[in-house]
Amino acid sequence: MKSSKNIILRFSIFVILLLIIIPLWFASSLNIHIIWAIRASFLLLKIFKLATISCLLLFFILWPKIKIFKSWNNNWKQTAIFGVLALLLFFASFYTQQDMSQIVNEGVTINHGTLNFDGSRWLAFNIVADTHHALTNPLINSENYNSDFLKKNIYLETIEDKEYFIKWYGFWQDANENNKLDEDITVLIFINNNSLDITDYYSNLESEEIKELIMPIEKELLIQGKNELILKAISDKENNDDIIIISQNVYVESNSLITINSGESWFEKQEEFLWYIVSDNSLFYLLLFKLGFIFKILGIISLFIAVFGLKFSKFIVIKSYKELIFSTIFAYWVYWFSEFIKTKWEFFSVIIAKSLFWLFKITGFRTFINLNADVPIIGIPGFIAGIYDVCSGTESIGLFTLAYFMLIVFHWNRIIKWKGFLMFIPGIIGIFILNILRVYVLILMGAKWSSEFAINAFHTNASMVFAIIFFIIYLPLVLRVIEKKNAHQ
Repeated sequence: MKSSKNIILRFSIFVILLLIIIPLWFASSLNIHIIWAIRASFLLLKIFKLATISCLLLFFILWPKIKIFKSWNNNWKQTAIFGVLALLLFFASFYTQQDMSQIVNEGVTINHGTLNFDGSRWLAFNIVADTHHALTNPLINSENYNSDFLKKNIYLETIEDKEYFIKWYGFWQDANENNKLDEDITVLIFINNNSLDITDYYSNLESEEIKELIMPIEKELLIQGKNELILKAISDKENNDDIIIISQNVYVESNSLITINSGESWFEKQEEFLWYIVSDNSLFYLLLFKLGFIFKILGIISLFIAVFGLKFSKFIVIKSYKELIFSTIFAYWVYWFSEFIKTKWEFFSVIIAKSLFWLFKITGFRTFINLNADVPIIGIPGFIAGIYDVCSGTESIGLFTLAYFMLIVFHWNRIIKWKGFLMFIPGIIGIFILNILRVYVLILMGAKWSSEFAINAFHTNASMVFAIIFFIIYLPLVLRVIEKKNAHQ
């Protein structure tokens, strides 16, 4: 019993460090507003989530062995050494993730609409790399084609005597189905009111071919401090091909703007154009960038040893390496399945919205609900939210379903089958209710405290943390109910 409590306590510490404390540390290092930084830190660090799921699955598989593990020891010197090593490795990795312009310069890849921030790092395979949906920003094909343009503010501390480049990701869409960019379209970039024709950069692309575009520029066009870059398309015709630039909403620097009225007023976008002035990074930065993903993995391993101890880590690697390999592979399947379940979020969002409506009514709040919009909308005075995929509970449902049925499979000969399948029902109901309470708290936080924190920070890893807490509490209780009386003989 003492060993069981020990492993649960250590695992809880490991999860809190990996999913909350370290991401918040990472957020503090980003060169963006703290609220957006917290959001970015939880949208990135995918390998942290996979490592957590892998450990959770591994402990479920090995529970009969590890709950009687006797070689626990509190070697504080060993803990300190591996703890400091983990911090140094994470610091080295985070150092190369602070500035989006440097990341773009070293290499960001786009494949099938997915943006890979680790695209050029060593061993950062796509299945474990930090990825996010790429967003498109067209110069809208409208009646007044010449009035639509985009702006990016870029700040330079100094202007050095070296070569500078503008790098962006763009493409064009064929509106006339003639497989070539309309000849009467002129695409211009204005750099601090200096006009440059970049039409050829787009006309050399195939329609809808997203590509990294790089243009050298004279340093005389740049100024110290704020530089304004404006993208504009000029044409005398209507129904032209669309000129498009790619953006992302992970690193939001509040420097991207859009207008539809000839620049009389600008509207700040809650996303950032992948459009930067870049120059060569130092060799030291390049080496750290290439090794950044490897540092992250080594940091997770060092943190595991610091929390669980070297003897237990050796026990896992030497005595249970097959289970370790299986749980690592299965962890990715769990992650993939949870992402697949997210595609069904519209159905669950309606249930969430209706449940929240009655919960707020019962607790004395004046409540607003709209089920006829693009997404269900629910709110109370001071805060209204749309129930999108991150609120729908699909991620928690996916994780719980796979973890539960893996529990059934690995204890197949030790359980009463009908009880095992029956106990899944209260479990899935419980995880769904937990998500409703999470969104309930989120809306209360938005109304009573900070809407920015509620939307950008609390949304992120909260569902996974709550799901893991639910696993730790519910699944051991289930085993007590469904195990045969002589299961341990």
